[in-house]
Amino acid sequence: MPVGLRFMTWNISYGKFDGHLRTVATLIRGTGVDAAILQEIAISGPLAGGVNQVDQLAADTGLGNRVFVKDGVYGGGDVGNAVLSRFPLGPVQTITYGPTRIIGGMTGAPTLLRVTASIHRLTHHIFSAHPRHDDDIRACARLVRDQVQGLPGGDAVLFGADMNWGRGTGSPISDLTAVLQDSFGRCPDTSPSFCAQREGGDVDYAMYRGPYQLQSTESRCPGDSLDATQTAFPSDHAWVLATVKDLRPEDAQCEQLRVGSRDRLLRAIEMQQEKEGLDPRNPADRREITRINNEITRLRSEASGLRQQADQLACLSSDWFPDAPPC
Repeated sequence: MPVGLRFMTWNISYGKFDGHLRTVATLIRGTGVDAAILQEIAISGPLAGGVNQVDQLAADTGLGNRVFVKDGVYGGGDVGNAVLSRFPLGPVQTITYGPTRIIGGMTGAPTLLRVTASIHRLTHHIFSAHPRHDDDIRACARLVRDQVQGLPGGDAVLFGADMNWGRGTGSPISDLTAVLQDSFGRCPDTSPSFCAQREGGDVDYAMYRGPYQLQSTESRCPGDSLDATQTAFPSDHAWVLATVKDLRPEDAQCEQLRVGSRDRLLRAIEMQQEKEGLDPRNPADRREITRINNEITRLRSEASGLRQQADQLACLSSDWFPDAPPC
């Protein structure tokens, strides 16, 4: 059970294809990601749907740590890029890399969001960007390349962006791949929801640097129905979601603690399900419910104790991670 990390990038189109953010939040929560790097998100104005979308998504996805950087104004409201994370985030840095432009009714300057996070005892630098003009796309790629090259060698990087430019010979994306690993296309999900070909090409990027081995890349096509109810996909962009395995060695006891914590938590979930068929109005069932609740409390307490031991040993994480064959 090695330690791993799941992160995604997604241009959510302000949730306007859903009418609000409910489906966006449900989808992000369903991926189980550790960090969501988002573009086209609004905190005020007509595109926000009456809410601060960053705060609303943080609450609805369980990714309570969040930062936002404005890159434009539409209808008097602020729009931009965001990062949601289950790990605490440090101070956010705002870097403007092009002139103010008016594009599609939005007025703003292309702006890079950069924030740090300590993930599994390793400093990560997380970037989010959404350049729209060709000159800005080139400038963004060069800026990120230079930013990454200037980082300490042992630090990790997570990069998510709608770059509005595909891969290929002569593409400015080559500046990014010079310093980062591109997850898309290296280990693709082969399910029907995988976006191998979509109008406009592949322009959304989830890249990384660090002690990681890519385990899988997932995506979902705009236009796909989400389930049997034919719920509409809430954006005109696919997400790209990367799962990576942490390759750093650690004490063997850390693995034992992770296994012990996982087994207890899984058993607690099973016991919670066992209560579903019991009737609290029946005295015998009520006694069984009490017994199960006490056992669940014990299991969770033991799991918490094992996690505390892992912290004292400076283990990378007390979380477990489903292993998979590498790409």
